Amino acid sequence: MNPLVSVFDTEEDFHLSAAKRFLDQGNGAIRQRGRFMVVLPGGNTPAPFFDLLTQLPHRNDIDWSRVHIVPSDERFVPANDATSNTRMLRERLIGALNCEIGGFHVPLTEVGNPGESAAQWEAQLRSTFGGAAISSGFPLFDMAILGVGGDGHTASLFPGERALEERRSWTAPVAPRGDPAVSRVTLTLPLLNHARSVLFLVAGAGKAEVVRKILSTTPEAAGYPAGMVKGPEVEWLITGFTP
Repeated sequence: MNPLVSVFDTEEDFHLSAAKRFLDQGNGAIRQRGRFMVVLPGGNTPAPFFDLLTQLPHRNDIDWSRVHIVPSDERFVPANDATSNTRMLRERLIGALNCEIGGFHVPLTEVGNPGESAAQWEAQLRSTFGGAAISSGFPLFDMAILGVGGDGHTASLFPGERALEERRSWTAPVAPRGDPAVSRVTLTLPLLNHARSVLFLVAGAGKAEVVRKILSTTPEAAGYPAGMVKGPEVEWLITGFTP
């Protein structure tokens, strides 16, 4: 099934639409299953979207005590590092809500090594989901919101990365890659593919070429990690260019 693509003339409409999809999916999950399990990305693109969710009226449009947030990936840096996704989510979203959320499930990156961090993170997620929510060995996130890099990576799943070959684990360590080039831990492709809904957020013409390739039907598209993310419902929100 081809993904749905929505293009917005302004960044304001882009972020408002992302917030609406988050709230719609979240409230639906809470009504049906009692909680909202969501993957959120790091980077600069989602920051204004997070700001919207912390402001009225959106802040009161969901029961945050039933929202469980999981970052898509994390750099193996201290939690207070400027490049930490955990820090960004705490500062731009969770800390700005002024209320308790259901849970914030992050990897530990200040002890051990990336392999140990990934294993601990997976154990934490397995405990949080419990057996009843697991299908085919993988949890069913209600929603996974993801970004895409200029090389077509998503989360910390880079082209040619060994973690792309993972078929059983929920998390994986990643050798130094990206900017900055540090070790990382990431959610795996099969776990992301078990999300009920996947939403890609892409802003800026700088990613136009790679997104056009990913959304094409050519064999080249299959080589980009973001293009390997499948599921029952995949949508791309785009601003700054037409794919």
